[in-house]
Amino acid sequence: MKKFYGFEYADGRNTTSGEVNTRTGRMNRAGWAMVFSSQAARRDWIDEGPQKYGDDQRVSVSRRKLRALCAGMDLMEFDEMINYM
Repeated sequence: MKKFYGFEYADGRNTTSGEVNTRTGRMNRAGWAMVFSSQAARRDWIDEGPQKYGDDQRVSVSRRKLRALCAGMDLMEFDEMINYM
């Protein structure tokens, strides 16, 4: 089954959270990742989202972009997060 990803920024695009990745020195972007079974469901989620920080508080992202937003996690943690969503 194909998965579609979305991300909601918690407090602007540059806010980070969590622990620093010991290998890369990077942190996660503050926010919530979502996984959808269809593009329509993801689009509805984005359209229903708050407009607190402009039109892009909730965005559609690829798995690669979501991985970049979750840079504080190692690859195993990231894969576990995605599989349990």
